[in-house]
Amino acid sequence: MREYDRGFMEGYKAGLANAHGPSVVEVWDVKDAPKPKRRTARKKDPKMARALEEANKKGRTAKGKFRKGWDQSRIMKTAHKIKKGL
Repeated sequence: MREYDRGFMEGYKAGLANAHGPSVVEVWDVKDAPKPKRRTARKKDPKMARALEEANKKGRTAKGKFRKGWDQSRIMKTAHKIKKGL
């Protein structure tokens, strides 16, 4: 009798066991786990901060929502243009 003749779930499990043999399973020790890379802190840019304030005033309402036709991408593009002029 083939392994798929025993019913759907038994056959499915058997097929998975055959496809992903014990060599695929890897056991990690906590000390062996790779450490996540941390992002380095950057120096603050006061001109960009001022430009973002101006761009947000243009592109947002009093409640903080985007105006029609504005999104975060447009705010940043506008801020970069404003910064270029400062």
